[in-house]
Amino acid sequence: MTATNYRKLPGRGRTWSGLCRVWLGEDHVLVVQASGYSETYKRFFFKDIQAIVVQRTHMGKTWNGIWGGLFLFFGILAAVGGEFVTSMVLLCIGAPFGVVLLMNLILGPMCVLSIRTAVQTEAISALRRLRTAEQFIARIEPLIVAAQGELPPPSSNEGALTTPPVTEAAPVPGS
Repeated sequence: MTATNYRKLPGRGRTWSGLCRVWLGEDHVLVVQASGYSETYKRFFFKDIQAIVVQRTHMGKTWNGIWGGLFLFFGILAAVGGEFVTSMVLLCIGAPFGVVLLMNLILGPMCVLSIRTAVQTEAISALRRLRTAEQFIARIEPLIVAAQGELPPPSSNEGALTTPPVTEAAPVPGS
């Protein structure tokens, strides 16, 4: 049995069940999901990948609203609090929410990346940020093209929507 060298791809994720990482093999992408003492491996061979779908989500904006609301809440309480010690305590409570809000803004928009094969469509939880998903696609797209070949350019009629000719309705007698 020969050992395959794996290189780490961008992205890491934490789910309710554990951690998720993405690795690049010689002819496939390996997704490792670890939970506790067990690991689950899923291989996606370059020749089998039909599509990589990236969908932007509003989850990042939702978290920004939550963290920003909590930060604002404690900031207003600190401003109204009156006493110096009370204001400082409330600012210390609200500061972590502001830091998390800033980190979420810096990391950028969130997305869901799915790899589609003939058998399944699998969402990859390690690739939840748009910037990371773009880096992932940039790394593996040339490898997929090398394994499957280039797509032929579409002909002028291929993929064009055809609409039936428009005909005028004949007037209804008696109206």
